[in-house]
Amino acid sequence: MFDIFKNEGLTCIVYKDNIIYKSKDRGVKPLLELVNNNINVNGYNSIDKVIGKAAAFLYIILGVNNIYAEIISEPAYKLLLENNVNIKYEVLVPFIINRAKNGRCPMEEAVLNINDKNEALAAINKKVLELRG
Repeated sequence: MFDIFKNEGLTCIVYKDNIIYKSKDRGVKPLLELVNNNINVNGYNSIDKVIGKAAAFLYIILGVNNIYAEIISEPAYKLLLENNVNIKYEVLVPFIINRAKNGRCPMEEAVLNINDKNEALAAINKKVLELRG
C-alpha cells in the first residue's frame, strides 16, 4: 500500500484486503466523507499524510485499527493510543499548523478541548460549514 500511497500522490488511503478507499483531498475531508456516508471501514488500516486531533477522532469513529502517519500531532497521538489504535509515524509535532503557517490548524483547534467522539464529530462538521462560508 505504501507504493500506491506514494506513487499516486495520495493524502489518505484506507484499506483492508483488496478493498481500498483513497484520496488526494487535504485535511479531514476524506475521513469525514467516510463517516458522513456511513462507509464501514471498521477493522481497516490507513496511511495518512497528516493527522491532527480531528482526524484522530474520525479514525476512532470509523474503527480503523492500524494507522501509519507521515506527520501526527501530540494530541492526536495521545488520543489514538488511549483508544487502542495502533499508530506508527515518521514525525511527531506539538500541533498541526494551518495552511497559512501562522497558527494551529482550525480543525485541530475545534476539537482540542473535546474528549467525546460525538461532540468532536459535531464540532468538526460545524467548523467545516464555517470554513466553507
